[in-house]
Amino acid sequence: MRKHMSVLLSLVLVATMFAGCAKKTNENTATTAGAEASQKEVATKVVPGDETIPNAAKERSNAANTIVVGMSEVKGDFLPVYYSTSTDGQICGLIFDALYMNDAKGEYSIPRLAESYELTNENLTYTFKLKKDVKWSDGKPFTAKDVENTYLIMADKAYDGRYVTVVDKLAGYEDYRDGKADKFAGVTVVDD
Repeated sequence: MRKHMSVLLSLVLVATMFAGCAKKTNENTATTAGAEASQKEVATKVVPGDETIPNAAKERSNAANTIVVGMSEVKGDFLPVYYSTSTDGQICGLIFDALYMNDAKGEYSIPRLAESYELTNENLTYTFKLKKDVKWSDGKPFTAKDVENTYLIMADKAYDGRYVTVVDKLAGYEDYRDGKADKFAGVTVVDD
């Protein structure tokens, strides 16, 4: 909850900064070339001392319950293994959760989707026990197969994202990536 609130407050701060910048605008007309007929053109003339700045969001239905945030770039890569901008990463953080989160010391000690883990095989094997009451937004249960799919994406030959280093040292990575194996030996689903 704190994470969601801090991201929301950060977005409000960014929106406030953009609103402050808008007040410094000299005489101009904000129009969009080739805009669809359904979109309104807003003419804005900011006169020194005039604090009235048109807000097109006020004309939207349910405007009283809407926050509009300006952002420099949103690519729309809203999968944790693919996002490439910090804004997309923040949105992923609101949509998806991790097995564990870092504590103040940077150690993975705060359980999120997993309730516990066990280290075996001279600390080379992690076995995660997932929480049972976690569901996706459509009501389907979150299972170990979902975790496995995340690792399979990162080990896929076509994957060129930043998280390849999460999987490239796991057993069977090269064989799976190169198509020499149908299963990724380093990731095993024990049960749901």
